[in-house]
Amino acid sequence: MNLTTVRKLRAGLAVLAGTSVALSAFAQAQNATGAAAPSDDKALKLENYVVTGSNIPSTLTAGEAGALPVVTLDRSDIDKTGYQSAAELLQRITVSNGGAVPISNNATGFTPAAASISLHGLGPEATLTLINGHRVASYPIGAGGQVAFVDLNSIPLSAVDHIDVLTSGASAIYGADAVAGVVNIVMRKNFDGTELSFRYGNTTQDDSHEIVVNLVEGAANDQSSITAGLTYYSRAAIFNKDRSYSAIPPYLSTNAIPINAQITTAAYDEALGLPAGTRPPGVTTDVFYADPGIFPSSSGGNHVSDDGNIVPGSTNTGNTPASQYIYSNGRQSVWNFNQTSGAFPAFEHHGAYVNGDHKLFGTDNIKVYFDGFYMHNYSQSQLAPLATGTFTTPGSVEYVIPARTPNPLPLPDGRARAASPGAYNPFNPFNIDITGGTKFRLFEFGNRILNTDSDNFMTTLGIKMENLADKWNVDAGARYSQIAVHQDFKLVSNSRFNQIVNAADPIFDPSSSTYIGTTIPYDPFGYPPDNPIASNLLTVKYATVHVKDQFTGTLKNPFFTVNTPNLFDLPAGGVGFAFGVDYRIESLLQNPDAISLLGDDGSGAENYVDKSRKVFSYFAEASVPLTSPKQNIAGAYSLSLDVAARDEDFVSSHESKVVPSFSLRYQPIDQLTIRGGYGEGIRQPSLFELYGGTINGLTALVDPRNGNSLPETPTIQGSNSNLTPEKTKSTTAGIVWSPKLAVLKGFTVNVDYWKVQRNGTVFSNPQNTLDRYFGAAPGGILPTEKVVLDGAGNILSVTAPYINVGETIAQGYDMGASYVLPTSSWGKFNFSAGGTYFNSFKQAVVAGQPLQELINTDASGGQGLDGYVRWKTKATVEWMYKDFYTEVVWNYTGGFLDYDADGNPFEVAGMTTFDAQVSYTVHGFGGRYLEGTKLTIGGRNILDKDPPFSSGFASNASGYPGFMYDSTGRFLYVELTRKF
Repeated sequence: MNLTTVRKLRAGLAVLAGTSVALSAFAQAQNATGAAAPSDDKALKLENYVVTGSNIPSTLTAGEAGALPVVTLDRSDIDKTGYQSAAELLQRITVSNGGAVPISNNATGFTPAAASISLHGLGPEATLTLINGHRVASYPIGAGGQVAFVDLNSIPLSAVDHIDVLTSGASAIYGADAVAGVVNIVMRKNFDGTELSFRYGNTTQDDSHEIVVNLVEGAANDQSSITAGLTYYSRAAIFNKDRSYSAIPPYLSTNAIPINAQITTAAYDEALGLPAGTRPPGVTTDVFYADPGIFPSSSGGNHVSDDGNIVPGSTNTGNTPASQYIYSNGRQSVWNFNQTSGAFPAFEHHGAYVNGDHKLFGTDNIKVYFDGFYMHNYSQSQLAPLATGTFTTPGSVEYVIPARTPNPLPLPDGRARAASPGAYNPFNPFNIDITGGTKFRLFEFGNRILNTDSDNFMTTLGIKMENLADKWNVDAGARYSQIAVHQDFKLVSNSRFNQIVNAADPIFDPSSSTYIGTTIPYDPFGYPPDNPIASNLLTVKYATVHVKDQFTGTLKNPFFTVNTPNLFDLPAGGVGFAFGVDYRIESLLQNPDAISLLGDDGSGAENYVDKSRKVFSYFAEASVPLTSPKQNIAGAYSLSLDVAARDEDFVSSHESKVVPSFSLRYQPIDQLTIRGGYGEGIRQPSLFELYGGTINGLTALVDPRNGNSLPETPTIQGSNSNLTPEKTKSTTAGIVWSPKLAVLKGFTVNVDYWKVQRNGTVFSNPQNTLDRYFGAAPGGILPTEKVVLDGAGNILSVTAPYINVGETIAQGYDMGASYVLPTSSWGKFNFSAGGTYFNSFKQAVVAGQPLQELINTDASGGQGLDGYVRWKTKATVEWMYKDFYTEVVWNYTGGFLDYDADGNPFEVAGMTTFDAQVSYTVHGFGGRYLEGTKLTIGGRNILDKDPPFSSGFASNASGYPGFMYDSTGRFLYVELTRKF
């Protein structure tokens, strides 16, 4: 810790301690003398609130037009949506766009069980998520393995009072990383009574039932309040085969059953007893592929499945002779992995939350407060049986099926052999070690089952002092937040696979201490989907492993804020002021299983990470009224300026930056608000981006030399400790009109323009790396990047670690309109509509490249899973009549440009769905057992609209944009709520 930081820390603590003691003593003196008793005049003053977007209290409530645009979802709004998780709710608001961490199964990649929001498509790392105005710990596994985000699934939605979404940058107010905006989740408090609810829902396919039970209990009096609750949620899984649109994906995997084995002409000639140099008919190279096929017979007729589905009646029992194999230049065998893979994970969540406050010193304006919750989340995702990828993949343990004898022929890459000395497999008809470009689907090992448990704990303890000296408010406290993730993944050990295919390994020797109960090695040449090989059972059991990784993210956050709505008076009114100190320690512990550390589970070696960093922030904000209604100035009904600055000191990296912001709120007349703002920020790379290690995967790419799809290319992405902070700018400008004309009474409309610029954007894009390597995109390959080719020029792997030399400029419009129509006989009608128009999303990955327009294009790296959609809109009609409530919601999400298997462009269709809900609340009959009981019946996607088709150059694994939509379809639910 440097001298400057020590001085800042001492100064901050001195301010905190001195101010708290002085103000506490002053408050007690007020109470003793009776000076704090409000006069009749003071009783008429409007109550001051602190709303999201400012630290200064004002009489402006969240429902009014502030200087910065805020979307608010209150408890009633949340209940009307029918969603039971914060992730589902927030990902479907119109300001959420491409780049979020999705909920759906295969789309979650390295972050199973978790989900996030991406405001305006700028990514979860650019969206700051708060609970009660303060930070919480990041999920300890980054999005895509690297990018930090707050897991929305770890927040109990039943505990939420309202959610504010600030749709502009707020770095000076909340933290320099609030680039795209802020999601502030405010928990329920001051609840008096009991509320119990039970809900059951299911898809109309009856395959994903949902059970929700919530209990809220609270009590309050003049001195204290406490609110506590319990929540339980479960949802059953959905599988791809159970939906017509995902039963067969756009691409079929060449990691297949039967095996696609790479051999040489020499091995072929030796196996068939042919003269040296004789190639199979139709084969044009000396390195090619051999496939045992599905129906081998002496009379010929062998073939493989065209659609990759299981073929009944196979005659391949694992002993096909070389003379009956299928030989070809490319891999012939394909596999439909959606026959077994999951589409939507199984979830089970349960938790408890509590908050309360108590007045101190016999005063009405000093109170201690606390809040906290615990949430346990469990999810199970199922992926198809393991795809080996190419047996020889840089960065991973090499798969090898030994030759027929211990003395094999040389390999295509010049090695004498790849297997250990003396290794052999009697089922291999070729006297060559099978590795290299070989691909195989480990069907007999069953689905990869990903079980994830997370324990999320948060607690806050603080003291609030309000209206001290009829002016000052103090909020001082500390928060501790932790999320611990435990993973149990059923996978296959690479090294053990290499053991079970080697008949010479000691595990097959009855006299060995490692003997596994059989002398017969694993036979990988059969067709087990239709002809199970009994002798493989024990070897499969031996090579199946449970990888148990543990990850923990922790946040320690003491804070102090002092504010006043009236520091001093100007002719237009009081100048508001706020000052604060915020200190946080972020920690990341990633403790992979020994198997993961060795990269022995098919996904590459993981890293042990134990890192933390300290951030010290000072912030100040002033709200200056320039004109006010009491001045009665024509054309200047109200005008105010808000100025803020934040000194963000990244103590651990010895970096410091002051970021300013300005916002203006102007009302020429009382029914029209014109607003705008400008702010700067600095996003420090996350601990994942800096230290998270490498992530190996099979990624869909396109060969820029010929446009061919490469759906399962080995890629290596990873952290980069040399990353530097991003510099950001955000601009907003908008208008809100609430006319008072009789004919338009109850009508409100708003339009807000936004623009975000990010310089030095942290980025990892294997496709762009590949394009630059071959000169299809400018910039050239960077020193940390690498493309590995084999002797024939085939792409073996792409290494694309995080870099931050890019630039991003995004801009668009958020808009909304509402109309309230009360009637004397038919109750009240509410009409509302809103949406986001994404005008432009330009990005350059490498410095010096021209900015490319990405709006209306794929946001998932060419896989057709996500899009930067131009339009996302919603419209609602509500009818309230006596004790009945009815709602119908229209949702529209735009499409994006995609490419088919031949590289031809087409437009992924937009999707329109309708939701509906009807509720009835018992009043006036039924006695005390029914009074206040509410019955709700509702449905989402009530017309059962299927998600649109997408291809991603025929690399899409589900056949639809799985980051944007899921496979739920029509979902109906019934809920019973009883208030006591």
